Amino acid sequence: MSTAAFLETILSLSLQVAVMVAVCAWLVRQTTGSDTGHRLWATCHAMILGLTLSAILLPHLRLVPHSVVTDHLQLEDAATAEYWLGQSLLWAWGLGAILYAVAVIVGMLDLRRILATATPMLRCIEEKEGEVTILLSSRVHSPFCWQMQRPIVVLPERAQEFPHEELCAIIRHELAHLRSGHPVALFLQRLVEMLYWFHPAIWWASKQAELHREFHCDRASNRDSRETANYLRSLLRLCELAPQSRFGLPAGLNFQGNPSLMRLRVERLMQLEEVSDVSRSRMGFASIGLIAAALLMTVLWLPVNVEATSRSLWSPWPSWSASALFEFGIPARDYEIDGHRLHPHEQEHQHTPHATPTNSASSREDADG
Repeated sequence: MSTAAFLETILSLSLQVAVMVAVCAWLVRQTTGSDTGHRLWATCHAMILGLTLSAILLPHLRLVPHSVVTDHLQLEDAATAEYWLGQSLLWAWGLGAILYAVAVIVGMLDLRRILATATPMLRCIEEKEGEVTILLSSRVHSPFCWQMQRPIVVLPERAQEFPHEELCAIIRHELAHLRSGHPVALFLQRLVEMLYWFHPAIWWASKQAELHREFHCDRASNRDSRETANYLRSLLRLCELAPQSRFGLPAGLNFQGNPSLMRLRVERLMQLEEVSDVSRSRMGFASIGLIAAALLMTVLWLPVNVEATSRSLWSPWPSWSASALFEFGIPARDYEIDGHRLHPHEQEHQHTPHATPTNSASSREDADG
């Protein structure tokens, strides 16, 4: 992928992601009371990853002709500017993604150390499910759950001193996370955050996803007012434990969260809203609407690549996809039809290693030129 193509891709994906987050937020508001916001945000993160894969692996439809922009520019000067801007954005994005990945890895290593030193809880809890392992650790101050090969719930060591009903309330909450597939949702969220660490809408969407995961588990783990009262008392006891500061992003689902999140959860619990059948029926339509929005977003591309041609409605195939198709005997155009009209190709070759000849359509076009 050339630097001009990367510039067009990152700008277009940023716009697509912003629209997807806005659509998901609107759908969540339309399904208020259905307790399905956590699913919609998980679907939104999955759709964003799908848009990203589509952008780097497949050609895209050009609804806005590039001539709208290129006809008013000095192409060689614009191509030079795009090259340097694209190069700078590529380095900045790569550095940010690497730093974020390092933070995630540090969190994973911290989690491994916690699990290695944690001890099984011997206290008998009727809420415990057969396949779930409950551990106690002196290194944590807030319960969390984790699931890789087997589901695990880790509690602070002092939690075993809590009254029986409050301890059961905490465990029910963590089990609700596991039953709802939230570890997978968190994994998708972390991938999106790593790819779009620069995007404010992504961080806002992550906060909303975290909030609705907690709303769902608070509701699912409390079946009546007595259990809700015990649960609220357990939250107060956990707040009394000193928070643990650590570097790195949490790999598991944290129970307590920040103070503002705790306040919203308590307010939501006190409302004791009932899930309506009408709102439940909207969930299917909301999910379909979110998927449909993602499909429409694949054609939302900004015409900023001066190398692009206006003689084709479709962009070229990315070089790696075209090479894979060529191996199976499927021809795929991986070059701009009018690519020879610009000197930026020669300028870019002066800044990058000379490309090795391939059997792809682009090398055949260069040979013809």
